[in-house]
Amino acid sequence: MISIPARLVTSLKAWFFILAFVACGLLLSFWLYVYLDERHQRLLVSEFENVASQRVQVLDNHVQRSLEVLFGLAAFLQQPHNRQRKIFQDYVRGSLQRLPEVQALEWIPLITQSQRQTFELQAQQQGMESYEIIEFDGQGHLRPASQRERYFPVYFAYPETANVEALGLDLASNSDRLQAIEASLATGELVATAPVRLAQEKVAAVYGFLIFAPVYAPSADGQSSTGVSATQGSIEGFSLVVYRSIDLLASVFADMASKGIGVTVADQGRTDVTLYSNQKELQSVITAMGPRATRSYDIGRRHWQVLFAATDTYVTNKSQLNVYLYPLLSALLVLAFGFYAALRNRYLGEVEREVKSRTRDLTREVAIRRDAEAQAQQAEKMYRSIFENAIDGIFQTTQEGVYLNANTALARIYGYSSREEFIDSIKSIETQLYVNSERRADFIEIMQRDGKIEDFISEVYRADGRRIYVLEKAISIYDDKGSFLYYEGNVQDITDRIEAEKALQRTNEWLEERVSQRTSELAKANQELKEEVSIRQAAEQEAESANAAKTQFLAGISHEIRTPLNAIIGYSQILQQQKDLQEKHQLAIKTIAQSGNHLVSLIDDILDLSKIESGMVQLAPVNFDLSALVGNVAYIVRRKCEEKGLRLVVEGLGQRPVWVHGDDGKLRQILINLLSNAVKYTSQGEVILRVIPEDDNSYRFEVIDTGSGIPQKDIPNIFNQFFQRASWQEGTGLGLSIASRIALAMGTRLQVRSTLGLGSNFFFSLRFDPALKVPLPQTNNAATDVRLKAGQHCLALVVDDVQNNRDILQQMLETIGCVVVVAASGQEAMDYVKLQAPDIIFMDILMPGLDGIQSRQQILIQLPDLATVFVAFSASAFHEQRNTYLESGFNAVISKPFRIEQLHDCLRDLLQLQFDDCSNEPPSIDKPDFSGVNINQELCAALLEFAKYYNVTQLKRLLEELALLSAKHADLARYLRQLIEQHRLEEFIQVVTRI
Repeated sequence: MISIPARLVTSLKAWFFILAFVACGLLLSFWLYVYLDERHQRLLVSEFENVASQRVQVLDNHVQRSLEVLFGLAAFLQQPHNRQRKIFQDYVRGSLQRLPEVQALEWIPLITQSQRQTFELQAQQQGMESYEIIEFDGQGHLRPASQRERYFPVYFAYPETANVEALGLDLASNSDRLQAIEASLATGELVATAPVRLAQEKVAAVYGFLIFAPVYAPSADGQSSTGVSATQGSIEGFSLVVYRSIDLLASVFADMASKGIGVTVADQGRTDVTLYSNQKELQSVITAMGPRATRSYDIGRRHWQVLFAATDTYVTNKSQLNVYLYPLLSALLVLAFGFYAALRNRYLGEVEREVKSRTRDLTREVAIRRDAEAQAQQAEKMYRSIFENAIDGIFQTTQEGVYLNANTALARIYGYSSREEFIDSIKSIETQLYVNSERRADFIEIMQRDGKIEDFISEVYRADGRRIYVLEKAISIYDDKGSFLYYEGNVQDITDRIEAEKALQRTNEWLEERVSQRTSELAKANQELKEEVSIRQAAEQEAESANAAKTQFLAGISHEIRTPLNAIIGYSQILQQQKDLQEKHQLAIKTIAQSGNHLVSLIDDILDLSKIESGMVQLAPVNFDLSALVGNVAYIVRRKCEEKGLRLVVEGLGQRPVWVHGDDGKLRQILINLLSNAVKYTSQGEVILRVIPEDDNSYRFEVIDTGSGIPQKDIPNIFNQFFQRASWQEGTGLGLSIASRIALAMGTRLQVRSTLGLGSNFFFSLRFDPALKVPLPQTNNAATDVRLKAGQHCLALVVDDVQNNRDILQQMLETIGCVVVVAASGQEAMDYVKLQAPDIIFMDILMPGLDGIQSRQQILIQLPDLATVFVAFSASAFHEQRNTYLESGFNAVISKPFRIEQLHDCLRDLLQLQFDDCSNEPPSIDKPDFSGVNINQELCAALLEFAKYYNVTQLKRLLEELALLSAKHADLARYLRQLIEQHRLEEFIQVVTRI
C-alpha cells in the first residue's frame, strides 16, 4: 500500500523534469532567434548606412571635380583678352570632355542699360548673328528683354549647339536665378540656384540648377578683386556651370535600383520639386520595415536631402539563414531530448515497479541525468559544426590575389583539409588556382568597372591537380571614406552542372538530327497548305480590289458633287450676310443653303456607310470638352426645334468643362443623327438630350422625344439600312444605320425603347480615356457675322484653278475683313509670293500642272525662310486624304463646300486673330405707328398663347392673317415678324398686350 504512492511521486517528478527541460530549451531557442535577428538587423542597418555615406561621397567627388573647373574658368575670365568666343571655346572644350555630368559652361557678363546696344552689336560681330538679350514671358516663350538697370545675359555657352536656346537669356529676369546672383554678389562665394527649368531643356519634368562664380576686374597689382570686400562696380560677371539634375544624379545613383535601394534627392528649399528618383526602376516596393538613411548635402549654399530606402529585394538578399536555422535546430534537439526522456521515463516506470529502495531510484535518476548531459554535449557539438560551416565557400581577397580569409567549405572545394592550410598554401590566385591565368585579370576588370560580379564561371585546379568548374559572385568593399578594402564573395562547385550541360548539348544535337528528319516529312504537307493559302489570298485580293474600286468611285462622285455644292452653299452664305435683301429673298437664300447642307449631309452619310461596310472606320481620339460638344450639338439642333415649336432640353453635365479623350467627331455624328431623327418625328412637346456620368469615365447618352413612337414590329428593323417607317417618307433611312454602326466601332451598342403614341428613347453608354492634357480655356466664337477687330490685319492668297471657287473664298474672306489676292495656278502663286509674303495661303489640291502639294513644296524651296501659314482646301471628304495633306506639311485642311465658321477657326487658331461678333447686335427696326390699329380679342389671345410656347410656325401663320386686314396691320405684322426672327419674344408680348 505504501509502494504505490512512492512510485507515483517518482513518475510525476520525472515528467515534471522533462516538461521543464523542454520548456526551458524552447525558451532558449526563442531567445537565440531574437538575439540573432537583432544582431542581423544591426548589421543590415550599419551596412545600409555605409552604402548611403559612400554614395553621397561619390556625389561630392563629382561635384567638386566640376567646381574645380568652374574656379579655373573664373580665373581665366578675369583677363579681358580671354573673353572672346574662340578663346573661350578652346579653353572649356577639354574640361567638358572630362565632365559628362555638366550640361554647359558659360560666361555671364554684367551689362548695364546704357551698354546693351553696344554689347549686342559686339556679339553679332563675333559670329552670333541674331544675338540679343532675351527673357521668358508669362507663357514660357522667349522675347526681347524689357528695360532694367542691369542685365546678366548668357554670352558664351559651350557646347554651343546643345545650348543655343540659352544664348542671350538674361538670368536676372528669373527670380530663382536672380536670387542666386544677388547672394553671390553679396558674399563673393559660389552660389547655386534652386531647381529651375533650363532654357535648352525639352522635357518639362526635368529640372536643372546653376552655380555662379563671381568674376571681378583685375586690381592694380594684376590680381582680381574677390569676396565681399570688393569695391562697388568691380564685379564684371560670372563664370557659370549648368547641371542637368538627372545627368548628374543618375551617374551616381544609377545602379542603386538593381541593388534594391530607392533613392530620392530633393532641394530642402523646394520640396515640391524632386531632383532625382529611381522609384520607377525598382523591381520591388520599398518596405516600411527596412533600413532607411537620410544624408544632407550642401552645394553652393543650397541644402539637398538625399533619402535612401531599402526595398523588399534588398532585405531579402541580405537575409541570413543562420538566423532561422540555428534556433530551429536547437528547438528540434530539445524536442528530441524531450521525446527521448519521455520514452525513457516510461521505461523507468516499468523498471521501478521492481525497485523498493529509494537509493536505487536515486542512482537510476543520476544515470538518466548523465545520459541527458551527454546528449546535450553532442547537440552542442552539432550546433557549433553547423554554425561554423556553410554550404558555399566564402572568401575575402586583395586586389593582388592574396586570400585574407576563407571558410572551411571553400578549402574543401579546392581540396584542402582546413582553411588554415588553404590560406597558407595559396599565395597567388592567378597562377595557382585558375587554369587560364587571364581569368583573374578578367575578374579584376569587371570588378573595377561594375563594382560587383555575378555568375563568373572558371575552370580551376584542386590541391590534387584535378580540374573543376566553380561559379564566383563577389562585390567590392570600401571603407567610410570610399577607399577600397578587399573583394568579398562566395564560390560554388558547379562541376556536375557543367558536365550535365555538356551531356544535354550532345542530346540536343541528336534531337536536332531527328527534328530535321521530321521537318523534311512535313515539307510536303506545308507545300499543300501554301497552295491552299495562295488560293484564299487571291480571293481576298479580289474582294479588296472590289472595295477599293467602290471607294474610288464614291470619292470621285463626292468630289464632283461637292465642287458645284461649294458654289451653291458659298454664295448662299455670302448673300446671307447682306442686310438689305427683301424678306422673301432672304427666305429663298435660306432654303438654298439648307438644301445644300442637306445634300452634303446625305453625301457624308453615303460615304460613312461605304467606310463602315469596307471596314475602313478608323477612330481619331483627341482631348475634347464633352460639355462643350454637347452644347455645340444642342446649338445646331435648337433652330430646327424652334421652327417646329419644340422645346429642347439639355440635362446632365451643366456648364463646367468635362475633358475626356476619344473620337469627338464620331460622337457628334451619332448625337446629331439621333437628335435630327427626334425632331423629325416629333410634332409637339419636347426633345431631351441627357448625358448621365457613370463610373470609370463612362457616360450614358439618351435622346428622348415626345413624338409618335415606334411600333413594336418596326423596332427590330430600325437600325437597318434604308429602313423607313410606314408613316414617314422623309430622309434616306441611313441616319440610324450609320449611328448604330459607328457606335459599334466605338465599342458600344445603340439601343431604343419606344411606346407608340408617347415617344422614343435612344440610348447608349460610352467609356472614355482620361484626357492626356487639358488645354487652356479658349473663346469659341461660332457666330457667322464676325469681323476682324480694329487694328487686326490679314493678307490672304487664294489659289484655285476654278474661278467660282476663287470668287467664293475671296468674298467670304473680304466679308471677314481680310485683304485678298487670288491666283489661278501654283506658278502664279509662286510669282506673287516672291513679291510679297501673305499671312495665309488657301491652296486648292487638285490643279492642272503643279498641284497644291507640289506648289507648296516649290514655294518653300525658293523661299525657305517664308513664315506663311498654308491651308489646303479640297472636295475630298475621306479622312485618309486629309491626313495625307497634313503629313505633307499643310497647317490645316478645309473640305468643300466650306462654311464661313471654318474660316473664322483657321484665322483664329493659325494666326491668333481676334474678331468682333456683329451678329449679336440686332439691326434696328423702324417701329410703326400703332395708333388706330386694333386686333380682335381672339387673335390677340392666340398670338400671346403661341408666343408663350414659342411656336414660331403658328405665329407666322397668324401674322399673315393680320397683314391682310389693312396697310397699318401689314406694317404691324412686319414689325412683329422681325421681333420673332430676332428672338425678342418679351418685346413681342408687350406690343401685342399694349394693342
